[in-house]
Amino acid sequence: MERFGDVLSKIEDALGAGDARSAFATLRPWLAYPGRVATSDWGRAMEVFSRISRDIAGDHLAELAALAGGLDDVQPLYDLGYELIEQELFDLAATALARAVERRRDLPGLLSELVAALERDGQHVEACKWLRKAPALLDRGYVLRFLLAWNTAMSGDLDGARAQLASLTEPSTSSEAMMLERLRAFLDRASGIKRATALDGDDLRGWHYVLHGSILLRVSPHGFKEGMRGRYAFTQDSELRCREAIERVRLALGAMGVTVPRVFSLPDRASTILAIAAARALDVPMEEWDSDTTDDPGLIVAYDLDAAGPDLLQQLQPHRPGQVLWEHASRWVVDRPVAADLVTYVYQYNVAPWAERSVVDRKTGDAIVTPADDSPAELIGARIAALEVPDGELTDADALNAFSLACGAVVHGGELATGALREQGLRPRQWTGGPVRSNRFR
Repeated sequence: MERFGDVLSKIEDALGAGDARSAFATLRPWLAYPGRVATSDWGRAMEVFSRISRDIAGDHLAELAALAGGLDDVQPLYDLGYELIEQELFDLAATALARAVERRRDLPGLLSELVAALERDGQHVEACKWLRKAPALLDRGYVLRFLLAWNTAMSGDLDGARAQLASLTEPSTSSEAMMLERLRAFLDRASGIKRATALDGDDLRGWHYVLHGSILLRVSPHGFKEGMRGRYAFTQDSELRCREAIERVRLALGAMGVTVPRVFSLPDRASTILAIAAARALDVPMEEWDSDTTDDPGLIVAYDLDAAGPDLLQQLQPHRPGQVLWEHASRWVVDRPVAADLVTYVYQYNVAPWAERSVVDRKTGDAIVTPADDSPAELIGARIAALEVPDGELTDADALNAFSLACGAVVHGGELATGALREQGLRPRQWTGGPVRSNRFR
């Protein structure tokens, strides 16, 4: 068994060679939740993590790591965990915060921050374990009781979540009311769709709907049983996939009886290209999206909402009658304020069809980099629209049609629960986790 002292030697060698990223890659498995570093080695681990952080992330994280080397005071551990969440290092954040909670089990804010880190890392079962260890805090804390119910649901235990729902008394604040509504909507969507899909640990499309009221149009077959379960880890998108996606949009909306009178384009170049292609393929006019003046029905086209700033995301939150938000490529490893009504596929790393990309030279077999396509958006969009979609690309059309038809009948609170059919209210957040666990590349 490898000892931490041996690991430190490797890290020192990497730092001595000026390779802080290699040093971090060596250290990370030891700091990732639940952590393999013994208490006696924690100070040394934080000292070397501080040095690594200074090179990679700057002085602030380095100073927090150095202060967290002692275990007597929970505040430095909390501060480090909070910053690691901000840095999207959720597995490391959970380890630091767990060590803090072990020392102070009476602080509800500390426990809720640990739960936040575990949620963002997709470890909902672990979040439930920590919450159940604190019955006294649960008894007097509405938020913690909600977090237990929510993470029970996110673990795939629907019966357990319904039982926990009963423990949530009438909310006393608007924030508590929003949390309760989120859970009720989740459970209603699960009840409404359960006969049309498996809702097991492999059912990415089903759980994507339950989580967001959103229909996932394309499930990746690559590495499905090896841990990806329908998500893409790294993918290079293609113009043909974009064209296929338009057909999937047509199919899903048609199953729900939704017509597309126009296409709205968002301001970034990638979304404009895809909107042009969609408008041409669907044979409808295209308009630029303007939240102040646009109340007309239509399909709002986003290539990837990661390109949208906070103001645009806020504009896209409200449902409007007849408006459907379609996101083609959606990065699943981060939470986001808005979940689209339709999503083509989810990924961790994605390369757009017109971006610089790596390909294999057919003559030599070597990997080469092709330059980005800087052609006008109109030209690329027209090229995509003109493509023919081979029959083999839509082999799951019947399954998608049946699933979309079932989604169109789901009701919550007396209204249709599927995002593409909603006429009022706000679109939910996009959540990273859920019952379908997946490998993710660190």
